[in-house]
Amino acid sequence: MSFVDKLANGIAVVIIQYFHPCLTCCPTCNLYYKYVLVFSCGGAIVLGLIALAFLLTQSVGTRRNEEQLHRNSIIRHNRRLGIQSKRESKALLDEESDSLLS
Repeated sequence: MSFVDKLANGIAVVIIQYFHPCLTCCPTCNLYYKYVLVFSCGGAIVLGLIALAFLLTQSVGTRRNEEQLHRNSIIRHNRRLGIQSKRESKALLDEESDSLLS
């Protein structure tokens, strides 16, 4: 285990012991440790679900600029074929994009 992990666990133990309600064992102590376990595990689950919710909006397996890279490669290909005007290149690009989407 790494040093940072051990340090974080040590700090967590110190915080839990600092807020311990009493020094002798009583019914309140049992509830305290029960609540510590519930809220720490429950808090980790809630944070994980929030992170998952943010990741749901991301598309997996595609690059952000993939469409732009595809357009640039088509424009370079068209220039090699002798199509120089942007209008001609855009018309061919739209046709190829429509054929890829279908």
